[in-house]
Amino acid sequence: MDEWKSGFETTLAAYRWATNSKFIESSHFKLKGAGFKKKEVDRKMYIQFIEWASSQDNARSHGEIGDAREAALDFFNKRSELNQRRVFQQNQDIKGVFSGINVRNWTDLGGYWLGVKKIMDGVRERLGGDELISKFVAEKGEEKLRSIVLEVQIELGVWPKSKAATTNGEEMNVNLEQGVEKLGV
Repeated sequence: MDEWKSGFETTLAAYRWATNSKFIESSHFKLKGAGFKKKEVDRKMYIQFIEWASSQDNARSHGEIGDAREAALDFFNKRSELNQRRVFQQNQDIKGVFSGINVRNWTDLGGYWLGVKKIMDGVRERLGGDELISKFVAEKGEEKLRSIVLEVQIELGVWPKSKAATTNGEEMNVNLEQGVEKLGV
């Protein structure tokens, strides 16, 4: 069994294996400067590895693989995991923009959540689902999505209850008032 599958006996063994890997470009080992953004408190082993690797006298460039990241994804069978994470992140991104609360606020529907759902379903139908909505927002922006939401609202005729009574003009209010008077209420 490959050592990376069975596990390493020591941290140093893992570091040595990594630096000898065909997927490693040792010139990328740096703790600061342009492009370094992974120095996070919860990534202690990664930081320790970078510190160790940059102190070694093995600065070499394998150059064996054009796109080492893509090759490593295939070698370690991690491509599907990465794709799942990307889909999850897309879903999180879209929830930040195309959410019930945003649609409610854009459309002034207040607590009329069924109306919000109808509009959101209409937008999904128009744009081809959440994945394509995410792509749409990435390309055209949140304001364009808001415009689509408002267009769908008009098409569906979904209005807040207060506005629905005035949608057909004053005549509807007058007729309603006359109807209430005739009933003696």
